[in-house]
Amino acid sequence: MSLQGTVKVAAVATLVAVLTIVSHADAADFSGKTIKLIIGQSPGGGTDTLARTWSPFLTKHIPGHPTVVIEAQTGAGGMQAVNFVYEKARPDGLTLAWGGFNPVGMATGAQGLRADFTKFEFIGAGSSGGRVQITRTGVNPPIKTPTDIMKVEGLKQAGFRPTESLDIVGRLGFDVMGVKYRYVPGYQGAAKILPAMLQGEIDGMTTGITSLRTAFGPQMVDQGKALALWYFPFFDINGNPVKNADFRDDEPALHEVYKKVYGKDPSGEHWEALKWMQTVSGKTSMTVVAPPKTPKDIVDTLRKAYEAAKADPQLSPALVKSTGSDMVYVTIPEGLKIMQMAQNPDPKIAKFLTDYIAAAEQ
Repeated sequence: MSLQGTVKVAAVATLVAVLTIVSHADAADFSGKTIKLIIGQSPGGGTDTLARTWSPFLTKHIPGHPTVVIEAQTGAGGMQAVNFVYEKARPDGLTLAWGGFNPVGMATGAQGLRADFTKFEFIGAGSSGGRVQITRTGVNPPIKTPTDIMKVEGLKQAGFRPTESLDIVGRLGFDVMGVKYRYVPGYQGAAKILPAMLQGEIDGMTTGITSLRTAFGPQMVDQGKALALWYFPFFDINGNPVKNADFRDDEPALHEVYKKVYGKDPSGEHWEALKWMQTVSGKTSMTVVAPPKTPKDIVDTLRKAYEAAKADPQLSPALVKSTGSDMVYVTIPEGLKIMQMAQNPDPKIAKFLTDYIAAAEQ
């Protein structure tokens, strides 16, 4: 090799070494530290289960392998947790909100929500596979197929609170279909609704696929006591519904059931509101954010760790084992765009949701 070639090789090697040192220097070190994931739901629920399944993988991929603990701060429909991280948590990367994204509250200016999600430092977001409407078969008259729901009288739909995303999505599904129902809020979690459905106190609820696979499926659907009427689809960039592979062929999407009943695709203001809900909250129910003004090196380190964790080949099997399904994710640019969509919604959507919530509160 010529002297000139040797110099070039040496220069490249030096550059690689320098870049490696810079890369390591720019990464925040969490050795000996503890990260708190603040959740707004009770221990033992779907959010808690996902956080506990995820936490070892965050530990694995964050430099220094910090301890990750889960802390529940329930209250105000999850707003207490995000308000705490927004207002009181130190911007050092050691306190993160998990699952606290509240697009409805942001869009409607919900009283009590003081956090501006566009000022949080977005780390990552995903959702546990999708949302599904589960309804007892022993309604009046009894149902055997999803389209039979159109004949039912006096249907009672359980919920948590009128501002809850799951409740809104579930109500919108019935309103898109033209089903006659009565919304009954006030239940404290799916664990309370399941026995109420088994006893015939209530007829159905909208929940996540995790609850379908681990609770409602084994205890009701598999026993012929309930049907997964429809799942709520995600939508592509052009607003078209997308097939969700986590659901079986005998678990149809809402728009598929609609087409069987009416012979055409759904449309109208309820459908447009549902599309907005599924776009901003369908894939972001497990959003991770750091407090505003968290330093860039810490944010970048946490983002890289999140991306590495979700790509870890051992995470997917762990999620399926603990929740019954894998997660779907958004990219960082998608997540940032969704935050903006929720914080600055189309005025027509904001008014519709405000009125829709108010009608349920009466």
